[in-house]
Amino acid sequence: MHEYVTVAGHLAYSLIFLSFLMKSVFAIRVFAITASIASIFFNYHVNKEPLWVPIQWNFVFMAINIFHIGLILWEKRSIKLKDYHKDLYEMFFNDLTPGEYLKLVSLGHIRTSEFNEILIKEKSNIEMLMILYKGKVNLSCRGEKVVSISKSQFIGEMSFLTGELTTAEVKAEDQVKYFFWPKDKLKSFLLKNPKYMASLQRAIGAQLIDKILHENQKESKAA
Repeated sequence: MHEYVTVAGHLAYSLIFLSFLMKSVFAIRVFAITASIASIFFNYHVNKEPLWVPIQWNFVFMAINIFHIGLILWEKRSIKLKDYHKDLYEMFFNDLTPGEYLKLVSLGHIRTSEFNEILIKEKSNIEMLMILYKGKVNLSCRGEKVVSISKSQFIGEMSFLTGELTTAEVKAEDQVKYFFWPKDKLKSFLLKNPKYMASLQRAIGAQLIDKILHENQKESKAA
């Protein structure tokens, strides 16, 4: 067996592995198609006689992925996201297709707060999951300000995921604009649609990682 055949085999599985790490559905399908091409080459040359069963199945997988890539491209051309829809999609939910994203955000609403409005009370059952779109809010615990949060952040995400009482008060600094989902409505939808739950968890997880890295940088500078 020629060395390039072995390389093709390793390439196929490496691409499949990398596709698991991709966030974008489009990227996942592109990697999957490339992996199928490498796998077809490997299975055709690995023996004296081609292994037709895996070759045929890889052609089927390629056809399915090409079809779905076509759908994604068609949606991107036909569905034009504007204003806050476009911003939220690019910041948090670009692993969904535009059509899937619109289905998720159709459950929520955009709202502008009152001046210095308390959006979440401390030690309370949260009624909604919010994304701060414009402005700044202050988090306070037992009457003491803990931190300020600027736009493009989830608010109340941990209480939403765990079902526990909130640990801080969230108060608008002047007026803020935010998008929100009613908790019960969103949870009911997510239970029926695990794909959307996975997308939301990825978005919240990415934000949490950014916070940890930011805190580590601050501690490094202070030291």
